[in-house]
Amino acid sequence: MLDTAQFKDMLHWRMGRGKEDSQRFLLHSDVGADYAAQILAERKRKSRAGKVEWVQVSKNNHLLDCEVYAAACVDPEWHPSFSMLSKQMEAARASSPAKSKPKAKTDSPAPAVPGQNPRGTGRGLW
Repeated sequence: MLDTAQFKDMLHWRMGRGKEDSQRFLLHSDVGADYAAQILAERKRKSRAGKVEWVQVSKNNHLLDCEVYAAACVDPEWHPSFSMLSKQMEAARASSPAKSKPKAKTDSPAPAVPGQNPRGTGRGLW
């Protein structure tokens, strides 16, 4: 459903844009080297068969995957896939037997307030 190679191409294209160009990929000044390493964990290479493809060159590429999925979520050309996914989920719900919900605990703590850190450190959860 998602052409990840296309989104990786777009992400790397945006990283290479100059200061005067639009559509640049910018990072906050507090972003660490671990984030940059994961974003650069894959490279385009030509296979023995002559096909150019993205190849993982470092162990962790999870944040690159997250950036690809985030880019897909805001891409207007990918929107039809959301419609298809929604229809598939509705069909799956309709065909599966109803499940009973577990009873809620009465002694559970108060729900967390969105955006607040439950540890009380003063930093948001984002």
